[in-house]
Amino acid sequence: MPDPAPEGSAIAQLARAHGERLGRVFDATPSYDDRVDSQKMESQLIRAAIRFASVFNQVSPRFDILPCLWSGLWSGLWSGLWSGLWSGLLRAPRPSAWAGLYATLMLSLISCSDATHQPVRSVILISCDTLRPDHLGMYGYSRDVSPNLDAFAEDAVVFSRAYATAPHTNPALSSLLTSRMPDELGVAGGNRSLMPASVTTLPEILSEAGIKTAAIVSNWALRRPAKPLGDVGIAQGFDHFDDRMGSTAGLRAGHFERPADATTDAAIAWLEKNQQDPGPFFLWVHYEDPHGPYTPPEPYLGMFETKSKGGLLPQLGKTQQGFGQIPHYQILNGERRPSFYRDRYDEEIRYFDAEVGRLLDWLSAHEDLSNSLVVFTSDHGESLGEHNYWFTHEANLYDEEVRVPLVIRYPNDMPTPPARSLVGHLDFLPSVLDAFGLPGVPARGLSLIAEALPNGRIVPHTLHKLDDPLRWSGVTDGRYRLLLPRSGAELYDIHEDPGELNNLAARHATRVQDLIKRYQIFMRAVPELAAGEEIELPLDEETRRALEALGYLPPGSTSPPPTREAQ
Repeated sequence: MPDPAPEGSAIAQLARAHGERLGRVFDATPSYDDRVDSQKMESQLIRAAIRFASVFNQVSPRFDILPCLWSGLWSGLWSGLWSGLWSGLLRAPRPSAWAGLYATLMLSLISCSDATHQPVRSVILISCDTLRPDHLGMYGYSRDVSPNLDAFAEDAVVFSRAYATAPHTNPALSSLLTSRMPDELGVAGGNRSLMPASVTTLPEILSEAGIKTAAIVSNWALRRPAKPLGDVGIAQGFDHFDDRMGSTAGLRAGHFERPADATTDAAIAWLEKNQQDPGPFFLWVHYEDPHGPYTPPEPYLGMFETKSKGGLLPQLGKTQQGFGQIPHYQILNGERRPSFYRDRYDEEIRYFDAEVGRLLDWLSAHEDLSNSLVVFTSDHGESLGEHNYWFTHEANLYDEEVRVPLVIRYPNDMPTPPARSLVGHLDFLPSVLDAFGLPGVPARGLSLIAEALPNGRIVPHTLHKLDDPLRWSGVTDGRYRLLLPRSGAELYDIHEDPGELNNLAARHATRVQDLIKRYQIFMRAVPELAAGEEIELPLDEETRRALEALGYLPPGSTSPPPTREAQ
């Protein structure tokens, strides 16, 4: 890490600036309770518009553009007018009211701008945990770890620069299902933080439109919380939410997850049952592999073996943090060789790929994929030794932790953007609504059903809460990445320095300023959510042991694991 900039310098001021909520751009802001009430009313109006659009699409199938424009105007005008007028009644500055109206209306109309395709019957999202794109064949990896996904990618768009909003599961996937930032959703605190019921999620929007929704998840952190908490978190809004773990013979002893073979079995079982229903559906299948500890089953164990035994040997950690050591939960057989763990990581990917291949084979044989949008991604990446972080995530915002694979197989009649486009999880919700022919809603992302995306896009990232001393913020554009840990600004030219080793912040203060301003504009484009207080997952003994086994809690503790700055 670079030394902090001198107090009072431009870099120091910019580094401090990220600790404030950059999306709050007007001095006068409505009270928290007023924003919550406004959000609830706006959400009800948007849902009414979606129901209206769904019916209109059914009764006017011959006029594809007309229902889209009509429903977009309906949603945009009503939700925008309400947002704007409510802001005015609360004596917010006049620009706030007009910004709410303009942004909401424009987003709704943008969703119709390329409406030259027929609505799909299904959207299928396949995601996995902790997978870096540079360890897949389609992204140029030399090892044969992903033959099935590589075959799937041959008829798909493989986006070369796709990013998550956060390097841990719950915040990243919450953003994917809402097109909102973790700070807005009350989940910036990590995997124990759950979205409150006031947040409107993608499955809730789809259910309002009469589209069946189902999820098969395999990470303990994604389980539906106990009933007293209500319908909160990742699970809210799904008609079917399968989070069963620990009940099948195929589970590896001591692991709090559902392995890939059992996950595929559960997904196929739901699909077979759903064949009786000809209606539209959204299915999400989330695999836990290759999340650590890296323990692939036979016959994948030992499939890859690095012969070299030299090089740096990091210490075996007694805590779960991975800076300068191998985290406690990752240690296998007392091994210190990094190559050993990288080999096991690749073997887990090969195991996961085989099971995804089985699911894709079933879909090819039984579903009309020409009428489906099929998306593959991961929740976040994994540090494998870069920047002295060993076999860990939830530790920083470097490229290896927030860059994700994103592969989309489109129906033939859909426009597709260039594979080199800068995209991310925030674009998933708008894309799904567009695919189903539903009107847009206020969102941070854009539909990827388009021939091109706007120039000058950015993708933001966060780690930890705004007031947390370990807070990181980040902004990625087409060439540069700006990272703002508490210790000082870091700027990297990822064209010339893809490993992010040469910090340019001190020499390019203007570039740093520009990226922060673009982030502020990005946050102003859509009225900020007031999701409410985060809901913390209660820690019974089983949950504590599960989160500890996955590295989310230190051994014998209920506190989050420390990162580099805590040392």
